[in-house]
Amino acid sequence: MLLNLEGEDHHRLRRLLNPAFSPKLIGGLVPRFQALANELIDVFHSSGECEFVSQFAEPYAARVIAIMLGIPEEEWRTIAAWSAEIGLGLDHEVDCGPSTEGSSYTAETSPFAELPLTLGDAIAAFERNKVVRGCMPEELATQYIAVKSDEWARACGAVTDFDREMYLEYL
Repeated sequence: MLLNLEGEDHHRLRRLLNPAFSPKLIGGLVPRFQALANELIDVFHSSGECEFVSQFAEPYAARVIAIMLGIPEEEWRTIAAWSAEIGLGLDHEVDCGPSTEGSSYTAETSPFAELPLTLGDAIAAFERNKVVRGCMPEELATQYIAVKSDEWARACGAVTDFDREMYLEYL
């Protein structure tokens, strides 16, 4: 999704992800990133022309993510496509179909019964699930947990306007 955002939306999410891009975590990958940039440039250099997004920006960003997550670089097109689809969905440009009545969480046969209901629950589920956690390098998983735990702690400590109004009403 970050691949397809621009402006303040991109910067906001990038700030959340900054710890995952720390020199300590990616320092050893910098030579590979530089080689990748050179490899992509070599393809269009001799022509003297470049369609920057399709020939450099998109493949570079998606391949860097693949490298960081330990996914084969050949899958970069899949990463780019998923990112684009998620971005479209979040921009509400995708029709998810008609809504249903009732709660998917409370039905006895619900496939969603085990979904976490809070960020805190999601963090705990992520920590317990070795398969999901194993999909990324351990340093990145640890950093992700730290960032999300901090986000959850700040959310739990926030006083909302509703909380303030209810407090003042009881006074």
